[in-house]
Amino acid sequence: MNSGFYNCKTLGKTLKEVAVDLIQTSSEKIVSKWYHSQLNVDLFTWVDRGENVIKQQLSFNGQVIEWNCLEGIKTGVVIEADIEGSKETSESIQFDTAPHESAVKLAIEILVYFETDKKLYDQLLSNFKNPQNIKTLSPEEFVKRFGMALRNYQTQDQGFWDSFKKTFQHIFKKTG
Repeated sequence: MNSGFYNCKTLGKTLKEVAVDLIQTSSEKIVSKWYHSQLNVDLFTWVDRGENVIKQQLSFNGQVIEWNCLEGIKTGVVIEADIEGSKETSESIQFDTAPHESAVKLAIEILVYFETDKKLYDQLLSNFKNPQNIKTLSPEEFVKRFGMALRNYQTQDQGFWDSFKKTFQHIFKKTG
């Protein structure tokens, strides 16, 4: 499908895995993968040991679409700034106050053509199409889906959800 300026089929089909990293936190091992296309498209995934995508981020031509299990879906843009006294620039993401539906639709159209294993493919599309997160899932559903990440916290009664949320926030700071 061609969406205005973008040929989503070409963008999705040209994404290839270029890097894999294992992120070890105090309680969790996260596998981070980077997929890249020479057409200015990048996809990053973070998967827990239960093979659940806990965060994904797709960027193309400065547009960013992100989903994570704590906050849900966000859209934004990459901001480049010159570093004073240097010829270098720094990049940061400025997220929108509310997700832009058109950006999410483009991200879905690109991912439709992304060639990967079925389980990852299904999760990536579902997370953008039906963005469930800690706020929208019942506690039971959330534990069922992301339970492997909870293994070290399940014996703690007091502050379980606070500890769990802090763990994921810590993971996202390390991967963000």
